[in-house]
Amino acid sequence: MDINLYRGESKEGSFHYTEDDQDEFSNDYPSINCYLKDHKAMASVEKAFGDEGIYLSKELASYFVKQMGIEEDDLNGMEIEYTVGVPIYNEYGRAYGADATSLTYITVIEYEQVRFPIAGILEDRSFGMFELYPYVIYMERGEVEKLIEEHRKTKRQTVYVYNDQWSDYTVDVLPADREGDLYRVIEDTPWKPTAYSIFPDSPDNVPAIIDELKGKGYYVNSEFRSKASWATGISGAKTTYMTATLVFAAAVAVLSLGLALLGIKQDRQTDRVLSGLGLAKEEIESQRKQRYIVDTGQSLVTNALLFAFSMAIFSATARTVVFPSLLSLLLLILLTVACHVLVPLVADLIRNGKSV
Repeated sequence: MDINLYRGESKEGSFHYTEDDQDEFSNDYPSINCYLKDHKAMASVEKAFGDEGIYLSKELASYFVKQMGIEEDDLNGMEIEYTVGVPIYNEYGRAYGADATSLTYITVIEYEQVRFPIAGILEDRSFGMFELYPYVIYMERGEVEKLIEEHRKTKRQTVYVYNDQWSDYTVDVLPADREGDLYRVIEDTPWKPTAYSIFPDSPDNVPAIIDELKGKGYYVNSEFRSKASWATGISGAKTTYMTATLVFAAAVAVLSLGLALLGIKQDRQTDRVLSGLGLAKEEIESQRKQRYIVDTGQSLVTNALLFAFSMAIFSATARTVVFPSLLSLLLLILLTVACHVLVPLVADLIRNGKSV
């Protein structure tokens, strides 16, 4: 199938897609979605060229621009010609594979070539409806409904197939002399819409509407719901990440506290040795405070390495690179300083019964 871009009657670009194509589309024809003329999600439009026509996803527009060697703004004023499938029947009875009993429902479509001006380019790939596929053309729903009306079938039909190539069949009539040749019976019912578009009167009501529709058994495809799910997942990941970094910082700080308490005992022994050598009490206290500063610096370096090692293990477990939060770094620094300066000073105050 082809996609052609025109400026007036001059063909500016042509793209042909077959199963043998090996390009950025991964062998897939661009997806065709709808938008409602009176409910355009204009906040999703990056560049608006006009009020009528189709909108291109950012990736599809970028692909055309790259292949044609033009700028995005050059798409302004162009028309795009492409093929769209129009549903005509809901069909039951067709089988896939060798299993003759594996019957399935499918939608029978007829193909129609259409041509519309390019109305704009989206910021991403979603346009009022969440979309994962990157290459998308958004048609105005009224144009889609016109095509459906033009191709609409009003009567159901039964198709009698006589070979596994599906090339020999009759419609609505099974001749008596062909009953022994019957391979498959297919029932075609005129296609009808199977989805509804709902527009809430307030964004605040969207969650309740989604829950109510799901409670009635409907599948809800909503950009709000999809983004809300992502937001919930991201929020949970952030909470886990923040908790993990704080726990690691606190654990390292607790280690510092244990080392500081051991240091206090060693400081007392050192003080007794220095006092026995005849040093004045004031000089002994001055040297002790200097040791507090040196110990704090050494502990900060050690704790930082331990913290980095812990975060590396967490990153490997989570299969993503995790960086420490600012809060966890501040907690690590403050607790380390407190353990190696404030705790010893408080111990000195308790031991000496006076201010240091």
